[in-house]
Amino acid sequence: MGKTPKKQNTASDSVSEVASDSVSEVASEQKFHFQENSQFNLNTDYSSPPPTSIYTAHTKQQKSKNTKIAMVALLSICLLSGSFIGCAVTYTTFNNKLNDLQTQINYLNGQSSISGGQGTNSVSLANLYNNVKSSVVEVTCSVPQYNWFGNVMGYTSQQGSGFVTTVNNQQVIVTNYHVIESATSISVTFADGSKRDATISGTKPNMDIAVLKISSIPKNTNSLTLVSSSNLNVGDNVVAIGSPYGLSGTLTAGIISALGRTIEGVNNNREVTISDVIQTTTQINSGNSGGPLLNMQGQVIGITTAIVSGSQGLGFAISSDTILKEIGSLVK
Repeated sequence: MGKTPKKQNTASDSVSEVASDSVSEVASEQKFHFQENSQFNLNTDYSSPPPTSIYTAHTKQQKSKNTKIAMVALLSICLLSGSFIGCAVTYTTFNNKLNDLQTQINYLNGQSSISGGQGTNSVSLANLYNNVKSSVVEVTCSVPQYNWFGNVMGYTSQQGSGFVTTVNNQQVIVTNYHVIESATSISVTFADGSKRDATISGTKPNMDIAVLKISSIPKNTNSLTLVSSSNLNVGDNVVAIGSPYGLSGTLTAGIISALGRTIEGVNNNREVTISDVIQTTTQINSGNSGGPLLNMQGQVIGITTAIVSGSQGLGFAISSDTILKEIGSLVK
């Protein structure tokens, strides 16, 4: 009671199972034959099927061979393309470097042969230097040092530059006043290495100008010519020659960067103001003071006199017009 009665196998069930098995066998047999027949070409005699496995293997080998050939060809093309591109890049780089080198050579050629800027012809800096170097001197002074009681404790050396010119038919040396200020002895060294003792002919402290005399000037020492600075223009090329840091005969080149400047300084323990000063990009260092500022014909257009501390390419020179106004009265 409460139990489900077991199902009895009947004859119909047996017939159904037998029929199902028969259908499965037929379906299996049909599926087998369909898969087997699918290996044949419809245009081929089924009685003698083609060697499918051999044909397939041959086809795969042929495709593999073709693939390898294609890969080799592609690799060759890539290598050739890479070589071509590499050569092109190398040529372009080399050509650019060659152009840069040519530009630098042209620049250097332009620097070694530059125009004075006043309707003048080009001149070689080397020729200019050779023409004027014997006229530029190094000025060395001995300056006493005092203690609080006014007693001399020793001497220090003070150095600057100067140049030879002719005033009132006399060859003299022009320099800055601050170079020889307070000096007890002065010596002048020429380009050939010879030295001469010098004495002060005259000074103009408020213009920072001094004129020195020596007993004799070495032979073949030409006087530099002072010309008016009124015809100068901003942008004109100029050179300075002097003894920066004791390195005698040093030439530096630049341009006039401004005209008519006014500078202030201290000379002889008093403040001075100098007007009509030339501003230049020519490098001026300690020891250049008193040396000539020259145009491209080797003529004096100023005296290098000052720099702005800590600046680069900013120097000042007393104009030649200022010097010409005063120098006649300083030569006795």
